[in-house]
Amino acid sequence: MQNFSQALKERSKKDDLLINTEMGLKKGDKLTEAKGWKELVTGLPQEKAVLVANMCENYKTFVNEMREIDETSASVQVGNFEKFGFPIISMTAENMITPELVSTQSLQGPSSNIFYMDFVTSKARGNVAKGTSVWDARQGHQILGTHGGDNVPNEQMFVEASGTTTYVGNLSRGPVRPGTVQITRGGATLSDDGNGAITGSGVSSGTINYLTGEYNIEVASEVNSQVVDISYAVNLEGQERMGLDFQITSTQLHAQELSLSGKWTIEAAQALKALHGQNAEASLTGAISNELTFEIDRIILGDLARIAGAGEVTWDATAPNNISYTEHKLTILDAISEISLKIQKATNRVRPNWIVGGLQFCAIVENLPMFIAENANKAETDGVMKLGKLNRYSIYCDPHMAEDEALVGYRGDDWMRTGYVYAPWLLLYTTPTTILDDMVARKGFMTSFGNKVVNNKYYGKIRISNFSASF
Repeated sequence: MQNFSQALKERSKKDDLLINTEMGLKKGDKLTEAKGWKELVTGLPQEKAVLVANMCENYKTFVNEMREIDETSASVQVGNFEKFGFPIISMTAENMITPELVSTQSLQGPSSNIFYMDFVTSKARGNVAKGTSVWDARQGHQILGTHGGDNVPNEQMFVEASGTTTYVGNLSRGPVRPGTVQITRGGATLSDDGNGAITGSGVSSGTINYLTGEYNIEVASEVNSQVVDISYAVNLEGQERMGLDFQITSTQLHAQELSLSGKWTIEAAQALKALHGQNAEASLTGAISNELTFEIDRIILGDLARIAGAGEVTWDATAPNNISYTEHKLTILDAISEISLKIQKATNRVRPNWIVGGLQFCAIVENLPMFIAENANKAETDGVMKLGKLNRYSIYCDPHMAEDEALVGYRGDDWMRTGYVYAPWLLLYTTPTTILDDMVARKGFMTSFGNKVVNNKYYGKIRISNFSASF
């Protein structure tokens, strides 16, 4: 905890001048450029900078609401934490793995909305109704043909009925381009001659009005319940275009809470300060914030491993005869490529860009010639550690994951196109420090967040069989 206390002390220095200023978001500001928040997020990756700024703003709002309820207790609670709390929030977010793996959408309260983007058809087109989902954040792309052109495929004209040989109706779109009509009736294909006449096997007579789309067809003999479809092209000059409506869809989340408490004796605090120059409360706050971060990461990673729906690939660590293990382990790249393609096929949209592996997986990947290490000198971590890059993949090692398993997934820059949402309300909240007659100081800590599976096809797994060593 000495490292955390020292880091907190250094981080707090640049905030000393901000304590008596009006911190937070003002009209016209970008959140990451707001007074106070900008100083905290400088140098952070974009996804974590946005998270820190949102969490600081939420905490500031929460504190102000508490002041309105009870000015006395709020001033006690906020006093010391207002000086150290915002740097702690930024340091907590900086150490989290979750924002690097999934979309982060901060809640605006304990119950709030998160958002997705969906694409739906703007007009009926052939056998596709208006409002049909073309790309759904929860299901991916649907194969419904093109939507911006002039072709109308497979529109149902009529269903033949016993005793009826003449059918009259109107097409859904018009005007029709002459010479583009193709009618499917059973095994026969009928067509227009460019002059309004419909000809083909099984038809006594037929006409189509290109301008209005009205048709009149007489069949030689009806086939009861036979469906007759038509495909044609529309003259779009001066007409309303067919296409897609882009919609933002929301769903409500209710934040869950994780809470922990810390205790320290007055004697221990005095001794720690005298011998090591460390603040007991700051050290304990660091330990508990690390634990909350660890637990959030475990919850999210557990969810992703449980829901991974794009499939699974197994890689056999046994080298074939006459092939060295050094050469054979390169074939794990084939397994990574295979699960990547499974995810691309399942989503029709993305290929993964991160892998969280157990110890066996990471023992192989770290020694591949194309692996580029990060944090090479970092020997201490709680939970998941980022190891580096393998081609386009960010590689993380999770010592708590099954050692022969790897989780593969995607995180994009657009927070509305995602497979999973982590939605924090308060990243770190603390109660006032209380000291009773036993001379033991007590303090409670809590984090509050929601989470939502959007599309489980963004995630898949790799398993390793026959690894030569066990951890």
